[in-house]
Amino acid sequence: EAQVTMSAMNSIYEVLTPPLQVQNTPLPGADANDFLQAALLPLAGRYHHRFSDSDQKQLEAQFESMYMKPKVALMFDFCFQDIYTAELQLSLKYECLSMLGRIFGCFHVEPMEDVLYFLDDAVDAILVALACGKLVDKRNQQCSAEGLPRILISGIGVHVGQVLHIPDTDIHWGDPVNTASKLSQELAQDGEI
Repeated sequence: EAQVTMSAMNSIYEVLTPPLQVQNTPLPGADANDFLQAALLPLAGRYHHRFSDSDQKQLEAQFESMYMKPKVALMFDFCFQDIYTAELQLSLKYECLSMLGRIFGCFHVEPMEDVLYFLDDAVDAILVALACGKLVDKRNQQCSAEGLPRILISGIGVHVGQVLHIPDTDIHWGDPVNTASKLSQELAQDGEI
């Protein structure tokens, strides 16, 4: 369920709250399934003592076929010029991400976190990264001319591989996520991809 909140800067953010209770069959040995999303129930119960080794392996193979997918992870890292308050940095970051959303919509980009996105094609990920860099540069030229603070893309990471992605949860793990993060935050500089 979503709640809409407004910040002091009059920006609107949507906050997703977890379900209070999942209306499913309780896990073996559990009293209730409070605060557990429905997609995670079988995963959470896979190590219960009632499951044999073969049942566990079968369940894990089922999860792998359902949730392990080849994806391209695209991650951004931002830095700020002449912006010293966290509130203004956060506001500008989300303003920038909202602006980049126009590009994301053209390439079937799947948002995972505020700076992490999944795509199905590596070439599309590079095209998205290049287009985002150009759009942010254009915005910053206008801001410089008007004396406004600037947000910069300090680095962009792209990596391809298998990820565990369970829809309607915050689970999205895998080497592409870790490597794209490392590339964008620690190796790429000055907007490098």
